[in-house]
Amino acid sequence: IMEDETEKILREQLKKLPTEVCDFILSANWDTDVNEIGSLYNLPEEKLEALKQEVTLVLAGLTHPDEFKEVLEQEADLR
Repeated sequence: IMEDETEKILREQLKKLPTEVCDFILSANWDTDVNEIGSLYNLPEEKLEALKQEVTLVLAGLTHPDEFKEVLEQEADLR
């Protein structure tokens, strides 16, 4: 679950994005793929939620894709 401040920032960012991008982010389809990745790597729920949050932030344009690996290692403690 995202922190309140992160949720607020994400909501503001979603207002700035094209409708198609917002629809994709809010759809459950990509979420299923992330769940499958988490299952494949036996991620505990806490790390899976961190992965979902970081993927969402990249999709919303709040984290640059080039920084994804580093941020994921730091925020989700995935190395």
